[in-house]
Amino acid sequence: MAVVGYTSGYVPVELIEAAGHEAKFVRPSMAGGAECLRLREGMCPYAAGTVASLLGRDDLDAFVGAGTCDQVRRCFEAMRDEFGGEMFVLNVPVTRGTASQGMFGAEVERLERFLKELKDSTNDDEVLEDGRDEQRTRFEDGSGELVLGVIGAPIAAEGLMLGEIAGARLVDMMGPVRLGEFGGCESDMDGLVRKYFVEVLDIRQRSNAGWYEWLREWSGSGAVDGLILHRYTWCDLWHGELGRIKEAAGVAVIDLEINEAGSYASANTVTRLNAFGEMLS
Repeated sequence: MAVVGYTSGYVPVELIEAAGHEAKFVRPSMAGGAECLRLREGMCPYAAGTVASLLGRDDLDAFVGAGTCDQVRRCFEAMRDEFGGEMFVLNVPVTRGTASQGMFGAEVERLERFLKELKDSTNDDEVLEDGRDEQRTRFEDGSGELVLGVIGAPIAAEGLMLGEIAGARLVDMMGPVRLGEFGGCESDMDGLVRKYFVEVLDIRQRSNAGWYEWLREWSGSGAVDGLILHRYTWCDLWHGELGRIKEAAGVAVIDLEINEAGSYASANTVTRLNAFGEMLS
């Protein structure tokens, strides 16, 4: 059995486990030594954090990443010769339609072949048939009556205490939002394509009208008292959508820009989150 790391909600973890391997979610970290600094030069904080979290690890035999933007794809290319195990990059189209669905399906089949070629692989179809729908990339933090939703780019390991700082319970809805249920297709592979592509909403999709429809409904349902837009410096995608997000959300939104590990606990972040929480209380 191989230990296979992954960082994205687009990666079908059932496929990893069906091949007899252990799937291990890897959260980006902004720490790293001199070698890490050399590789991540010129990368956005999220891509650089992905490099830092994977470089020099001895607990992973392989890694599966999702190529969702140019910066992330660049970090995988930079690491290809440095990562100690096998690496696979899953290409995720930004458009939706029959052709894009077929492309993603071909990527999932390519991933299946990659996993079967790893050491000690097996074949356990029951893992695909049990219909599990775990959001393993999500996290929970904080406590209290105030509930804040978090949208935007996936949070780094150094930011897992944001709920404690804000004095609120956090609901993690960062990255792709999966709405559909597994199954209902002609085969298990078709079910995976539906679950991880067709029935997924994402800000990066073109068009992303479905994501905004979800945002209006979810934020206006009373599930959260306010929203934190968590984004990294250089991420033009989330920065460019900020104004539209504030218009669409049914609650107040605070924009939290992160450019280094210290940004999470900086005086500026603490003061702004405390003030935001007091405003909503």
